[in-house]
Amino acid sequence: MINAVFSKMRAIAVTSLVLSTSIFCVPSVVHGKPSALLTANQSQSLKALGIAIAVPTYVPKGFEVSEITTQFCRSYQSRDAKLGCKSVRGYQVLYRNLAGACFAVYGHFTAGIGGGAGEFAFPVKTALLGETAIGFGKSNYDEKKPSDQQLNSPQPNLSSFPAYKPGTSIVYGMNVVENLNDCGVNQSITPLEFKKILQSLEWLQ
Repeated sequence: MINAVFSKMRAIAVTSLVLSTSIFCVPSVVHGKPSALLTANQSQSLKALGIAIAVPTYVPKGFEVSEITTQFCRSYQSRDAKLGCKSVRGYQVLYRNLAGACFAVYGHFTAGIGGGAGEFAFPVKTALLGETAIGFGKSNYDEKKPSDQQLNSPQPNLSSFPAYKPGTSIVYGMNVVENLNDCGVNQSITPLEFKKILQSLEWLQ
């Protein structure tokens, strides 16, 4: 089943999940008061984007909001007239613990979704985004079923397959960040804990 999910999604045009900076975009980084949930200033910075914001209502013990990055457009002009300004508008909320483990929640406009499937993968149903999948390990498209031991121990390259908000062109996802943004190797987040975070996503009110 998971192979069918990934294969169908890979048929859609592949679009980078990295929020790119260009002359048409104004990147903004917010360092708010550390907390597991968002502060008023952090919420305001996300709502200012004018798009639906998905954020977790559950984070593992010890994790706090470390950084919020938002991407705006200066005008409704773009090199790509079909996509327009909204094609580069998006956000990322980075969570970190004292051990240097990090995970990020993101959302942005895109023309399509895709990406490498993991060495191991399993399907996940979410209330917010419907059915998606979580993968980890090498990006080699094996998509093998993980063992119970793997599901209960920290794994490398943990990520959810990007999912659209129904009826929109906004794609959302989560990933464990490693060896970037002062984040180290994941020694804290298991696939089942990652699943719990993903399933807790709600729209920011």
